[in-house]
Amino acid sequence: MDDLTYQEVWENLSAIDVSEHVQQKGGLSYLSWAWAWQVMMENYPEMKFFFHDETTFSDGSMQVNCTVAIRNLDRDMWLPVMDYKNKAIPNPSSRDINDARMRCLVKCFALFGLGHYIYAGEDIPSGKAAAASNASKSESNDDMHRAAEDTLMEFMKNAEDIEGLRKFFSDNKAALSSMEKESKERFDRVMSAFKAKAEEIKSKSA
Repeated sequence: MDDLTYQEVWENLSAIDVSEHVQQKGGLSYLSWAWAWQVMMENYPEMKFFFHDETTFSDGSMQVNCTVAIRNLDRDMWLPVMDYKNKAIPNPSSRDINDARMRCLVKCFALFGLGHYIYAGEDIPSGKAAAASNASKSESNDDMHRAAEDTLMEFMKNAEDIEGLRKFFSDNKAALSSMEKESKERFDRVMSAFKAKAEEIKSKSA
């Protein structure tokens, strides 16, 4: 097999969206180790991993140590054996150590790129962040314009005089300006209804 570069592996794994497989515990995010293992095997079936002897400290707490190797590349990671509050456990059980090992393994995968943004405090891969932010903003603006249209239309149903109608539209000038720029179809509907209502009021007062 040809040698790999860290950059090649990073660009491949860091682009994978892992958000649907993230688990929450103790206020922190964790990637499902079973799914992470599946992804690594699908991309690098020749990968190997090694758990080294645990490090034991004077207070009885322990640290697990792991190495992941992909062809000519390898990364090391370590992790304290912690409880559900993410506090180090004095004299941990075999189950505690096993859980910590699997979490450490996944964290080692992150050094190669898989789910790295979870540990960086982000929610999605950096390559998709701007697009998702823009989509979220667009959706939020659409909701705002829909609400503004509904409010304006509802007011016009009960408007009885031209001055009150004009003042209401003047008070909502900012919302109308935003609607005109970003939701022209809604703006046109509102203005058409405004003109029709104004003509209706004029005809009744004539």
